[in-house]
Amino acid sequence: MSRILISRYIIKNAVQHRNFSKSSLAAANVNKLAVDDSNVRVNKNLPEVASTVIIGGGAIGCSIAYHLTKLGHKGVVLLEKTELTAGSTWHAAGLTALYHPTPNIKRINYYSINLYAQLEAETGQNVGFHQPGSIRLATSPVRVDEFRFQMSRQSHKDAPQKIIEPDEIHKLCPILNMDGILAGLFNPNDGHIDPYSLSQALASGARKRGAEIYLDAEVVGLEPLSSVHPKAPNGWEVHTANSGSIIAKRVINAAGFWAREVGKLSGLNPELPLVPVEHQYAVTAPIPEVKEFMKNENGPPKEIPVLRHLDGSFYLRQERSGLLIGPYEKQESMKLRDDWALSGVPVGFGKELFQPDLDRLAPHLEIAMKLIPCLADASIPTVVSGPITYTPDLLPMVGPSMLPNMWLAVGFGYGIIHAGGIGHYLANWINNGEPPFELNELDPLRFSNWTDLRYTFAKARESYGMNNAVPYPHEERLAGRPTTRLSGAHNHLLSRGAHMDFHSGWEQPSWFAFPSQEGYHRPEYKPSFRRTNWHEPVQRECALVKEAVGIIDLSPFAKFRLTGDDSTILLDEITANKVPNPGRAVVTHCLTRAGTVYAELTVTSLPSPEPRYLIVTGSGSELHDLRWLNEMAYLNKRDVTLENLTDDYGCLSIAGPKSEKLLSNLVDNGSLPKFPFMSVKEESFIGKEALLKKVGQGLQKTLVYLVVDSKDVDPMGDEAVWSSGKVIGNTTSGCFSHALGKPLAFAYVPPFLSTPGTKVQVELLGDLHTATVLKDPVMETYPQRMLKAKNV
Repeated sequence: MSRILISRYIIKNAVQHRNFSKSSLAAANVNKLAVDDSNVRVNKNLPEVASTVIIGGGAIGCSIAYHLTKLGHKGVVLLEKTELTAGSTWHAAGLTALYHPTPNIKRINYYSINLYAQLEAETGQNVGFHQPGSIRLATSPVRVDEFRFQMSRQSHKDAPQKIIEPDEIHKLCPILNMDGILAGLFNPNDGHIDPYSLSQALASGARKRGAEIYLDAEVVGLEPLSSVHPKAPNGWEVHTANSGSIIAKRVINAAGFWAREVGKLSGLNPELPLVPVEHQYAVTAPIPEVKEFMKNENGPPKEIPVLRHLDGSFYLRQERSGLLIGPYEKQESMKLRDDWALSGVPVGFGKELFQPDLDRLAPHLEIAMKLIPCLADASIPTVVSGPITYTPDLLPMVGPSMLPNMWLAVGFGYGIIHAGGIGHYLANWINNGEPPFELNELDPLRFSNWTDLRYTFAKARESYGMNNAVPYPHEERLAGRPTTRLSGAHNHLLSRGAHMDFHSGWEQPSWFAFPSQEGYHRPEYKPSFRRTNWHEPVQRECALVKEAVGIIDLSPFAKFRLTGDDSTILLDEITANKVPNPGRAVVTHCLTRAGTVYAELTVTSLPSPEPRYLIVTGSGSELHDLRWLNEMAYLNKRDVTLENLTDDYGCLSIAGPKSEKLLSNLVDNGSLPKFPFMSVKEESFIGKEALLKKVGQGLQKTLVYLVVDSKDVDPMGDEAVWSSGKVIGNTTSGCFSHALGKPLAFAYVPPFLSTPGTKVQVELLGDLHTATVLKDPVMETYPQRMLKAKNV
């Protein structure tokens, strides 16, 4: 269908959207019940003190209040600038999808879906939760590979998911044109929910357990309190425009597209890397074919599954007896509200919408009409265009900031499906003093000073435009790069044919192109679910390091300097290994109080009359680990100073049998001093008792080392491990071993399957591959080989 005809259908009944009432929106599609407002206060004075002040009354803020009170927290106060759901929540399409390429976020989504299914029974409020399932449509062979890749990471998880053939797709959705559809990824419990009613139900549940919610309570000031404040040490005084001030032990910024302004009020530096995007969806009038499909003589009306046409970059769901279509436009055509990030959200903007842009909708609607032919004859009376907040990588920022007792729950591109799980996750972290499970991909401290607005805008545009792009393993997204984080060797490495990977703002070589007569070929990024063009260059590099010497740029590693009279005492308390003597180093772990690993550090004791330590950790854990160290120093009342030296020092690793010869060329007399290897002894540390208790209770799973029989697909981690037709564990990491010529993986399995020689199966791209438990590493380290050569 031509673009002109598409526009005709839209313009025929299109409406103006300023001051659109929520009842006319497709997102508010259920009959609202009366809301208990006994604890909703408008223009009333705040209490003097609260344990927790939540800023923002959207789905996220209401969920945090709900879950904190469910854990028994008292003194929970929620402050909303205008009214509940104002901002992005009220106009959201309300999709609830289990699927996510990141395994731990699937846990968030899974919790949300389970919560929403029982929320009405608990609160007495209809939340309009529909669960017709969802189908992601594959219209190209690479999409089928994508589904197989995802299925290999789903079998060991709780929620059901499967690949379905075209016949089953058509049976579930007979109004589809099946031309070009190769397969579908089906999640039977997915669907959609009314965001307005969901938020009201969460707020109602919070109020019933004692939370107080204040409307028209715009936060205009955030003042940090001193560590000796009698009512809230290291807390905050929160000032509002109409309801006075309140002292809070902690503040949670859940302010949606106002979160950047709230962050400025608190003094966060750098400013939060957030920018709103104009997201649109169209809602049709009733469609006869949809009405016919809904007929069900033996029960409630049927509903078509939520559809995601990945190559067409849009989602589609049933809206009453019509359809709702939401596209993600290309990077070149999507609308970024960079003016809001630069100048602030317009005063008074709350439940307003933007004017729709029909030209941006048209290409996606044309594909949708081919997919569902009856859509071509439908009128479109409603087009919704509203702001959704994006971070550079599209993932939200959840957890404590570097400011004491200032927490963040911001940047949600998919706030409705995340709301339940995030509220549960954050409330448990606050309640227990540690996160319930690892979710570092959402840690707000994954961004830092290098995340400037130039980078934020470029990455948000890229993330929106690539929303439905194929999520390849080892995916590289190039917008906004490089940042200010470049090592001194960067240009030299590029001249030697380096293909750069991205680590917390740094550019780091991941592989090198082959040399040619003219110099070096330009490395080409060719992603694939199978072994691809960097396989042979990496094999060459492995051989060079094994047989000669290699230099690796490890400048992205985070580096901290710890000084002060209590430095040794602090390290002794918070790390599990012995604190090294001057001139020595150890690899050690920081454990939580529950005995789980929070961080892995390399600690070097620098030769000095006073205690002085260099602490090195992974690039992705830089501020995550620094925050923990600062927190432990404060809680234990230790006199120490921690400095972040990450940007001040480069780091090169030299490896291979000719390392000593290379280093000898750099010293005056050609003779290197001998460095003894690390040693380990036993002392007490945080988490030791919990760890010993777990060991005494016996292990449910144990880590094994596997060699995998696979010709062209390699494990990466999170793949299901099978035995006797049953999922019994999962891989944690994997790769192709150029030393062995086969893939290797680490995996957690039951202890009875950990005996060397035991056969299990690893699921890769839909096929089960035999894997064997190994007793020892497949390759000895260089010192071990030298000792054997000397018969030591």
